[in-house]
Amino acid sequence: EDFQKRGFGDEKFNEEMNILEGGALFSYAMTLFDAKKYEEAAAEFIKFVNKKPKHEYADKALQNAAYAFEMSRRYESAATVYERIFKEYPKSSFADEALFKVAFNQENGFKFEEAINNYLMLVEKYPESKNRAPALFNAANALENLQRYEEAARQYLRFAEMFPNHEKAPYAFYKSIIVYEKAK
Repeated sequence: EDFQKRGFGDEKFNEEMNILEGGALFSYAMTLFDAKKYEEAAAEFIKFVNKKPKHEYADKALQNAAYAFEMSRRYESAATVYERIFKEYPKSSFADEALFKVAFNQENGFKFEEAINNYLMLVEKYPESKNRAPALFNAANALENLQRYEEAARQYLRFAEMFPNHEKAPYAFYKSIIVYEKAK
């Protein structure tokens, strides 16, 4: 970076140096992670992303940082980093999983409204996600827990219709009827 600031090298050289610097930062963070120094690793991954947000491994670095925070039992920090993944890198292969984890942690933290919104966002934005079915079922369940029975019944029925071959489809169909009866 110092060479680039001083004007050393041509554009290609500067680009290569930038790539090398990004690789070195990521490798250092991985070394800390592999040594089970999770908090230090998380900090280095985040530093890497903040310094190189357009790097090809930026989303992976955030995923690693969130996981490192989980390993050090810093769940709020992990949730914040997962949120960055789906907000800053919505096309990342990690985005749908990150969104699911944020919603799941919100639900476990009794933040049902936020969880429902994030579960339903996942269902809409990531049609190929393996978490789509569990997200929709969890949203219906959270709506039921909030005693929003009519909405819950609609989401249970939606689940049964969208995932007719899912093992929970018959149960979801049954729940849609039972929960709808509660709404009356």
